[in-house]
Amino acid sequence: MREFVRRRRRALVVMGAAGLAAIVGSRLPLRSALLALGLKTRVDVTRGFLLLRLVHPATGQDLFLLGTTHHRLFFDGDYSLWHVKAALQCLDVDAALVEVLPEDLAAGREADGPVEMPFVIGVARARGLAVHGIDARWNDGWRARQDRMFASLQAAVVGVRAAVVVCGYLHLRAFREQLLGAGFRDASWGPADAEACFAGDVARTLPRGFRAAVQASLDRARQGRAGHEPFAGAGTDWFVDVRQRVLAAVATVAEDP
Repeated sequence: MREFVRRRRRALVVMGAAGLAAIVGSRLPLRSALLALGLKTRVDVTRGFLLLRLVHPATGQDLFLLGTTHHRLFFDGDYSLWHVKAALQCLDVDAALVEVLPEDLAAGREADGPVEMPFVIGVARARGLAVHGIDARWNDGWRARQDRMFASLQAAVVGVRAAVVVCGYLHLRAFREQLLGAGFRDASWGPADAEACFAGDVARTLPRGFRAAVQASLDRARQGRAGHEPFAGAGTDWFVDVRQRVLAAVATVAEDP
């Protein structure tokens, strides 16, 4: 027990340090940024800033950036899975770019990254959207990872009319800046438009196979075969704990047939 507590404390330190570095590097709005440090904020106030829209003036290509709060989506009624589902069903897009390693997506390991991604992928595929993994590993720091993710984003949207990028909200400002540098412009879109999408009425059901995907990730982690996650330095105990808590939270939620 003492060893677990020690590791848990170390995980919180790692998460806080990584979150602070990301805040400094990406210049997030303060209220949204504080979520990275696990501080209590009014998510119902800030969520309008978690869905951004940019358009390319020359091509007309439309890109939405939808930020998640990772596993907090399963426990926070002010910004939950159902807000994300409503947004995905509201947006007029042809593809979803998700925070999953491309190799994990190809191998059916969607839950080895952020634990909400199998939900996002299932909702997107149910809509008939093409799904692309754009995540990258943390082996050389936040900025290098962000740059690789942006390169994958650019490759995935070639020839696509409109797409939504679904990722941890700490990436939003960085992606926006990178897209502005690539010729995109902010669309006529604001928090009220985002709230209108989030307010959509949706079936409160999980995509078919969601629980199995998370359970498989949990099993791999226990066997030492999984562990890619934002703030991966938090370690296997944290990775396992998050998946156990998520499975408990959705135990009575129905899956789509």
